[in-house]
Amino acid sequence: KDIPGDYAEWIAARLLDLELCSSATEQSIDAFDAEGRKYQIKSRQVDRLNQAKILFLTDFDMAEPGHDPFDFLIGVLFSPALEVLAVVKIPVEVVRDLGRLRTSGCGWKMHWNRSVWSDPRVERIFWADDTGGRHVRLERTTRAKLDHMNTRERG
Repeated sequence: KDIPGDYAEWIAARLLDLELCSSATEQSIDAFDAEGRKYQIKSRQVDRLNQAKILFLTDFDMAEPGHDPFDFLIGVLFSPALEVLAVVKIPVEVVRDLGRLRTSGCGWKMHWNRSVWSDPRVERIFWADDTGGRHVRLERTTRAKLDHMNTRERG
């Protein structure tokens, strides 16, 4: 794994009260919630949230409808300095609707673009605006958790 990926999993687990998987045996599953729902967590470093196209590659087989390997895709977008710009929660059926099968037939790809970030089925857990990192439309408890995490990590 890579540092941004591990950091994204840690952030998602803290913000959403998820239990991270202890081993890599479940390739498409990074965490579970209290109800047993499965989560895949992906991260990307971007210059800004409204960047033209950001690719979330999700390697999983969705050949059999109803046998999805996870229930939600969590996307964590970082600045080049690893500041959290956004955390989004996307149901697997939305990944199916907005993404497409890779040409190799192995896995699914979804571009983070205007059609995705403006889709009402994509839940914005955390969202910073593009004018200096102020946080907009952010639930107080989520902001407090993220502020606390950032403070602990710095000092």
